Amino acid sequence: MSFSTVYQFSIGLKRSAIKNHQAGIYFLDAPGGCRKTFLINTVLSSQRAHGRIAFATASSGISATLLPGGRTVQSTFKVPGNITNTERPMCSIKRGSSLAKVIRNASILITDEATMFRKNAIEPLDSTLKD
Repeated sequence: MSFSTVYQFSIGLKRSAIKNHQAGIYFLDAPGGCRKTFLINTVLSSQRAHGRIAFATASSGISATLLPGGRTVQSTFKVPGNITNTERPMCSIKRGSSLAKVIRNASILITDEATMFRKNAIEPLDSTLKD
């Protein structure tokens, strides 16, 4: 994937999701040096400039430091550490809590380095966001 492909992806994302407030899942995969972090930072800044809530998360602390306001997924969404014995794993976010309300009102949730997640970290997040 080249820089022009990343640029085309950003135009499509802006048209469909950001401008029209449409929910969706978008996956950006490109080799290093294609300006993915720049694109993510631009989207985050754009949303926040319009007064919207934009979450910036990453799979590791190193990746999170490259995003403005970035934190790890585990700390942002309180992903449990040991979920092997749980049938339907959930994050430690109480329904109706202030964090749950902020997540519900978010316009965008960006996760950098998503391919680096362990499967058992994605399942609780998915279950929590559906709940």
